[in-house]
Amino acid sequence: MLLSEHRRYHVVGEAHDGETALRLVAELLPDIAIIDLMLPGISGIEVTERIRNSWPDTGVVMITGNLNTASVNAALACGANAYVFKDDGSEELITALRCVTQGSPYVNPKIARSFQAPDDAAQNRKTNSGMNSLTAREREILRHLARGSSSVEIAETLAIAFNTVRTHRRNLMRKLGLRNLAEVAAYAFQQNIL
Repeated sequence: MLLSEHRRYHVVGEAHDGETALRLVAELLPDIAIIDLMLPGISGIEVTERIRNSWPDTGVVMITGNLNTASVNAALACGANAYVFKDDGSEELITALRCVTQGSPYVNPKIARSFQAPDDAAQNRKTNSGMNSLTAREREILRHLARGSSSVEIAETLAIAFNTVRTHRRNLMRKLGLRNLAEVAAYAFQQNIL
């Protein structure tokens, strides 16, 4: 109902469980799938992982009402492009859809605050030594990534090679213990990088 009010988005299918969601994604190949974390049957996390592996061109917006650290970490690790908190209203979802359409990650600030790295990088975050381990160029690229810039856009803005940006991105993610761009966005929010 919400999406029918926005001409930019057209709902092509609805599913009430994980198996149906996967079947519809395979049949319809949507640009974006909106997946609830707590789907009955196959979980939203598993559905998202399967979509990322089988249909990488389909963006995934994960919706959750659960802010416990374990759920947030699992959701961010599964590779969705955006994470929305259910109670935050329609504009939150539209913002997430817009970001995914533009190729940028989106993480709701409430979800970002609940994120905690799964390994000893969490301690680096608390002491801020993670940021201190980054080179000046890595910090600069982190700021661009946090704003939603793609590697191509960063390369053009900084007048450096695309592969150089990818190398710096990979290094900064390793140093900070981050696995994907959603975790980068959550980290940037926690560190007030934006």
